[in-house]
Amino acid sequence: MRRLFVALEPDEGARALALEVALGLRVALGAGVRVGWTAEARMHVTLAFLGDVEEARVAAVSEIVAAVARDHRAFAARAGGAGAFPLPDRARVLWLAFGRTSEPLGALVADLGGRLRASGLALEERPFRGHITLARCRSPRGIDAREALRRATVQSVESPVSSIALMESVRDEGGPRYAVLAREPLGGPG
Repeated sequence: MRRLFVALEPDEGARALALEVALGLRVALGAGVRVGWTAEARMHVTLAFLGDVEEARVAAVSEIVAAVARDHRAFAARAGGAGAFPLPDRARVLWLAFGRTSEPLGALVADLGGRLRASGLALEERPFRGHITLARCRSPRGIDAREALRRATVQSVESPVSSIALMESVRDEGGPRYAVLAREPLGGPG
C-alpha cells in the first residue's frame, strides 16, 4: 500500500508568504507551545487525499491525474490570510489560505474528486478549503491561537498554478517526507 494524495505546489511567492506568516505566528505563540512547523520543502495544497492505495492501482490513479490536468488550463490563485482548524481557540492546524475564492481551482478540485470517486476510490466528504499547512499542534486538545492569528500578516500574493502532482507520503524518523510520483502540467485551451 502507498499513502497518496494529489496536490499543487505553491510558487516561490506563496511559499515566502507562508514562511513569513509562520514566523509571525511562531513569535506570537512563544517558545513554550508544542507545535511542529512545516518545512518549506513540504509545503503544498492538498487537492485530494487518497490515503492507502494498493500498488496495482497507482498507475490508474496517475492516469486520472494526467487526464484532469489536460482538461484544465493554468490559472492564478490568491494566497493569504491565516487561520486554524478546527477553531482558533483549539487549533490543531495553523494554515495560510490558498485559492479560497478561485473558481478555476474549485472546478479543478471538483473534477478531480469526481473522477477519483468514479474509479472507486473513497475520498473525504468535507468541502475543499484550500490551504498551506504552516504547523500542527502536538496536543490533542489543540492550542489557543486567537491572539497570534489576530496579529498575523494579512497581505496576500497571486500564485500561478500550472501543474498538479500525484504525491506519496513516506514516514521517516523526522516526520513525513513527500515524494512526487508524477507532476502533470495543466493544459486546457486558452
